Amino acid sequence: PPLTTWSADGFLASGVAAVISNQFRLNALPVAVEAACASSLAAIDLAVRGLAAGRYDAVLTGGVDLPANARDLVICSNLGLLSPTRITPFDERADGVSVGEGIALFLLKRLDDALADGDPIFAVLRALGASSDARSLVAPDAEGQALAIRRAFTGVEFGPDDVQYLEAHGTGTIAGDRAEVQAIASVYRNGGRSHPLALGSVKSMIGHSFAAAGAAGLLKTVLALRERTVPPSIHVDRVNPALGLDSIPAYVVIDPEPWPAPPHGARRAAVSSMGTGGINYHLLVEEAPGAH
Repeated sequence: PPLTTWSADGFLASGVAAVISNQFRLNALPVAVEAACASSLAAIDLAVRGLAAGRYDAVLTGGVDLPANARDLVICSNLGLLSPTRITPFDERADGVSVGEGIALFLLKRLDDALADGDPIFAVLRALGASSDARSLVAPDAEGQALAIRRAFTGVEFGPDDVQYLEAHGTGTIAGDRAEVQAIASVYRNGGRSHPLALGSVKSMIGHSFAAAGAAGLLKTVLALRERTVPPSIHVDRVNPALGLDSIPAYVVIDPEPWPAPPHGARRAAVSSMGTGGINYHLLVEEAPGAH
């Protein structure tokens, strides 16, 4: 597109935040967060910390990325990350990512404030765990990912058995899928689960949107909680048996399924997002109060 007075803002992450603040006349502090493919959940982490500390009363946060350009495609190709066909997370044919684009934003408030103000509440963020393994720029590390998952559960009164759906990072790379399932299994595998853990990845639908990937996964999960439907992954013909999902037990959701209320507690889900350089996030989210 032709260059305009908005072009500089559009090329800068901080500029995008500033444009949003300007256009909605928010008089809000515009801040950009860079955490590679985990940027969205890193931004949400900072937002939640600010709300808990009383620094803000409301935060508009999420992720945006428009990466389908020649430079990023060449970089991904040189790193051996691109699929020659299409992204198929957890499938036996999984051989890389497809590049996607997108934006997803969330308005976050303290729950008591939202209830007092009569706001429509879509879901409640219960906890967020983060870690860094930093062993390699692009090689995933199962131990580092598992640490983020464990840290998330230290902030809630329920355990992995009480999570019914997990929105995985699910890049569709051989190493990435294998490491992620190993991390999930190390925390979620036990004998107390009454029903197998449902797994999915929004990347099967829209590709890998990099900095916006975590926001896309969270948006999918929030809508799933609202609709009481476990959402599917697509283009999955045969789940890779080498991943060992049965041992958790877990399964990849192929078709939409009703999400019944559990006998005790609320509908609960988890969202994972990992960035290059060993940045790992795991978020725990549950249905809105009264939705049970």
